[in-house]
Amino acid sequence: EMPPLSRNAARNWERQVKPGSILAMWKDRPTLDNIHCAVLAVAREELSDFFAFVSTYVSIYRPFTAYFRVIETQLVEEFELASEWITNNRALLSKIAAGTSLAEGHWRSGEGSGKDDYSLANLSCSLSNVVAGAMIAGYGDESTKTAIKRWTRLQLPNTSAESAALAEAMYAVWTSIVCATEGRRSSGRSGDTGLIGETVCDLVANGNVSSFVLEYWSQRFDVLRGMDAKMRGTREERVKFFNEALPSLLDTDDHAESRSFVVGLLLSMIGNGSFDHLSLATQFFKKLPAGLIWFGALASLHADSNVFTFKSGVAHRFARDRSIPLDLFGPSRADISAAEWTALSRSAGAIVDIPSVMNRAIVAEVLPGVEMLVRLGTEAAGARGGISTLTAEEVRELQYYLDRARRLLVDAGRPRQNDLFRTDVSPRRRR
Repeated sequence: EMPPLSRNAARNWERQVKPGSILAMWKDRPTLDNIHCAVLAVAREELSDFFAFVSTYVSIYRPFTAYFRVIETQLVEEFELASEWITNNRALLSKIAAGTSLAEGHWRSGEGSGKDDYSLANLSCSLSNVVAGAMIAGYGDESTKTAIKRWTRLQLPNTSAESAALAEAMYAVWTSIVCATEGRRSSGRSGDTGLIGETVCDLVANGNVSSFVLEYWSQRFDVLRGMDAKMRGTREERVKFFNEALPSLLDTDDHAESRSFVVGLLLSMIGNGSFDHLSLATQFFKKLPAGLIWFGALASLHADSNVFTFKSGVAHRFARDRSIPLDLFGPSRADISAAEWTALSRSAGAIVDIPSVMNRAIVAEVLPGVEMLVRLGTEAAGARGGISTLTAEEVRELQYYLDRARRLLVDAGRPRQNDLFRTDVSPRRRR
């Protein structure tokens, strides 16, 4: 059994597990009914050997982490010491995660795909999904960085060299968001960092940015003089002010963090949190990738934001899934964990043999409770069955043509009403 640990006990948890041992934990006293609900804690440096063992001698459960949750002993302390504020504000952080994922989707369209694809599958593949998921679950800095490394490894070769800049920007933005919204406001922080925190807190509390905060930003950058009046004018005036201020904000390498935040803030204020203005981000996201991520986060906090209705409400569904509390002792929802993926990938063909609902993708758990969708390449997809996935519309269209072919074969020799077939017989004249 795993009784609730005190903070002092949790800090010494890792020391209580002897090297080379595996610890089995249950939420309740283990019985025949819940024996499969065990959580196995293994030291991080021994994970590879553990998965090599179970893949050889426990092959009936393959992949093993699809049936049993395996965690690193180093993570137990983080579960016990998770921030109470984060636990009570999953809905807020999930909404911000939805916004940053939409922004990342636009960033990836500019990477080479040529069109925006805001499907739920693409949002589940995003780095925003992993970073936000790790922070919402209460993981610390080191574990979040580990999640980013695993995301990068699993997404290859689907990621480009620019993904490194995105990963750095994503981590910085989410760290600032958690620090700013965790009830600390600007205490202990000064300068631009404190001003960023004050702006985020304003949006969280009121759904808009106060004139007091905007006045501080206008004093910080000369190009933002009159920001409060201009960004509360008509939509056309806001777009004009944004386009006039943008070149000056891009024409320097100093204060990148502040400039990224201001660019995202300005763009979010054009439509009071509307994601319909994402196309304007094309002007700056390659030079200031964090600016695009900040736009997604800040736009989602506006009172009139359309984050949950944009593109048929795909982000609302995304946020719903991220707001579900993690049940460490519940069954895993993933096909495989990232750690077991790494161990199995050493043998050819092991990955493509993993059972999955999808033909060309696998759900991987990068950290307990933090899942991502990994698209497989064409070669791997072929090995998983070689059958293309059909949409519901394509199935209906195929059914239509099959019915038509059947009618032609069965009914071709029968007389048709209204003279549908041409004949040499003249129609009978009515009396």
